[in-house]
Amino acid sequence: METFKNLVLETNKHYRLADHIANVTYPLIKDSRLLLSMLDNLDKCVKCALDAFLYYEKINDRISVFPEDLPIKLQVFSKTAAIRHNVNGFQILVREITETLTKHKESPVEFIKDNRLYMYNREYKARTLDIKDVKLYLLKAKPFIVQLNNIYRQHEYDRRSQGRD
Repeated sequence: METFKNLVLETNKHYRLADHIANVTYPLIKDSRLLLSMLDNLDKCVKCALDAFLYYEKINDRISVFPEDLPIKLQVFSKTAAIRHNVNGFQILVREITETLTKHKESPVEFIKDNRLYMYNREYKARTLDIKDVKLYLLKAKPFIVQLNNIYRQHEYDRRSQGRD
């Protein structure tokens, strides 16, 4: 039970940090290198949220094994928690963010121009990232985080009302 609480708190922490950087720090500093920090925190946020959703399913005996591999987690999530909690589309967001970070890590060439981060792969196909992209990711992640917090609050209320402190 404590694991579920920690995952929800970790999700909220990373979301708030990414949101703060996007809406407070970045407008003050205007340094495009902050885009990666925002994206990294958002990646941690969505992965913790995914783990929290799955862990909640596990403690309620809706799934038998907690998957370790991200593609399997996403597959199990889409067949269980996404349907039960009406959070379809979350797996697409997780894949997008993870893919963007992976492209950055594998990119042999990257540079910043006009407040955009340009990342090139080995075939010199470009992938760009700017503040609008990160804010869109934040906007897309918000409903999932809100739903997770609602589940957590309801779970805590149920636990307390049954006298299981």
